[in-house]
This record gives sequence, C-alpha cells and structure tokens, in this order.
Amino acid sequence: MSSHERHCPYPTLATPFKIRDVTIKNRFCMAPMGGAQLFNPTGGFTHEAIEYYARRARGGFGLIFTGATTTDDKVDPFCALGPAILANPAAYIDTSTELNERCGAYDAKVFAMISMGLGRNYPMLPAPSPASRSPTPTTRTRSSPASRATCGPASPATSAASRVSAMACRAPAP
Repeated sequence: MSSHERHCPYPTLATPFKIRDVTIKNRFCMAPMGGAQLFNPTGGFTHEAIEYYARRARGGFGLIFTGATTTDDKVDPFCALGPAILANPAAYIDTSTELNERCGAYDAKVFAMISMGLGRNYPMLPAPSPASRSPTPTTRTRSSPASRATCGPASPATSAASRVSAMACRAPAP
C-alpha cells in the first residue's frame, strides 16, 4: 500500500482500474483540454504541451487525455484545432513518443483525443461538406425566419454561453 493510499480519504480513487488491456494506476483522470496551442506548426506537440502533461503525471494523474487532435484537413478544412497529424505523421509520432515517455516515467497513461474537426460546432464556419447540411432546421433554430438569420454580435450584458449560442446560429439553406 502506497503512502497516498494510506492518506486518501476516498480509498477507491487510489485503486487501479483497467480499460481493456491497459491498467490505469488510479482513478484520477485529466479530461481533454486545449487545442491548437498544444501543437507546433509541423503538427507535433510543443515542448510546453509535453511539459504541461508531464507535470500532471508527476502530480499523480493516472490517465491523461490530450486536447483535441485533428487527423486531417480533408473532412474539415476550416478546423481551428491546429495542424493535422496526418499532414506530417513523423512530427506527431516523435513528440507523442516523448510525451508518453515523460508521462510514463510517473506511471501515467496518455490517451489521445482524436477529432475530425469542428464542423458546425465552431461559430461562423461552414459545415465540412454540403452533404452534411440538412434542409431541416435543427432544434436549436428558432421558429421565426428573422431569428434564423445569421446573428450579429451579442450585447455585453449577455452571458458567454448566450454569446456563443448566438454566434453559432446561421440562416437555413434555401
């Protein structure tokens, strides 16, 4: 029994668990965060990103999810998540290997969050392809035609979530 297990008020958090054949040392998992700032222009992780994740591993996380990683720019050429890893796989492999070695030194596992892009989820960008656009308005679309037009800037008094929601609406396809 480790010293952490003896002092943890919630002993289950300190117990290992398995995801298929991978054993995670404890139940402390870092959720995926971040995007483009994690990657250098060649498509690999920046040294700062590797250090950021290594510090979390050193701090005791058993499982670390990377931020969103774009696979290629063919599905969503407007992606704002950083360079696509398939554009330069060698850079991604080299820096991912370093990331895994650094985090593995603390017995932490690293899982990559793979993304096909942001598509309609990113305000003011078109959907990835005409085939993905539906002639049927989504449930987020308001009923009056005037309110379904592209939204302008939100007023400073509205909440951040309202501003993002307001920017995400756009006119339905004719």
